[in-house]
Order: sequence, then structure tokens, then C-alpha cells
Amino acid sequence: MKYAKKQSEKAVKSGYWPMYRFNPDLRAEGKNPFNWDVPATEDAVTFKDYLEEEIRYKTLNFSNPVEADRLSKLAVKDNEQRFTDIKHLSDTQP
Repeated sequence: MKYAKKQSEKAVKSGYWPMYRFNPDLRAEGKNPFNWDVPATEDAVTFKDYLEEEIRYKTLNFSNPVEADRLSKLAVKDNEQRFTDIKHLSDTQP
């Protein structure tokens, strides 16, 4: 719990934990109601860096490194896909 805030910030900056706003009133103005708060490029954290700091992944890496590597690769792919999907939603006009 000591590093919860720092880890939460890394989760957002890596795209694992997307921060977005949805305002349905913007539709009346012809604007997209979905706004994704994308982290600035200089503040971005790689997903792999985020995973390395998570206890649940560290523990798995110690107990079963082969499985941890396989799951880490799957998680990276999944995160990239979610990142792309969310980016598409925020770019789409109503």
C-alpha cells in the first residue's frame, strides 16, 4: 500500500488503466461525448515497466518464470489492443 498512488499513476500512464470522461450533453453540440485523457508522451510509461512493479506479476515470475513470460506477452498484446480500441472511440465523431 505504500506505493499505491505511484503505481496507480503508472497504470494510467501505461494505458492499463484508462482515464476518460463521458459527457452526453456534448452530443447536442455535435461533439464527441467521449474524451480520453491520454498521458503526455514524455510522461508515458511502458506497460512492461508497469507490470514489473506489480507484486502479483513479480510473484508469478519467481514461482514460474516461463508462464510469467508467456502471460506477460499476452498482457502486453491485450493492453495494446485496448489502447487502440479506446483511442478509436475518442477519435470517432458522434
